Amino acid sequence: MSYVRQHGNQLAIVSGDRDKETGNVQQRVLFTFYSKPEALAALGSGKDDRKHLFQNLMHRAYPSCSFDWEKINQAIEQKLDILPEQYEGRTAESGRDF
Repeated sequence: MSYVRQHGNQLAIVSGDRDKETGNVQQRVLFTFYSKPEALAALGSGKDDRKHLFQNLMHRAYPSCSFDWEKINQAIEQKLDILPEQYEGRTAESGRDF
């Protein structure tokens, strides 16, 4: 099952698999949001088709992962305030259309 984690001022959709021998959870990052506009686009803010495009992208990229989109979207909405309005590490063109 995938879920949302906070990493500093970023939000990540992660998935965890338990190691059968050690019992430890190995977490892998599936997607990271670096800015509020990116997260809002994934939530479908403004254009609902973006939400479905993002969900399809995630399902195709990680077919073995399960996604509870209702819980994931709620977690993103609750943590939107930690994301910056603009991510300075990207060029203007790369983040414009998500």
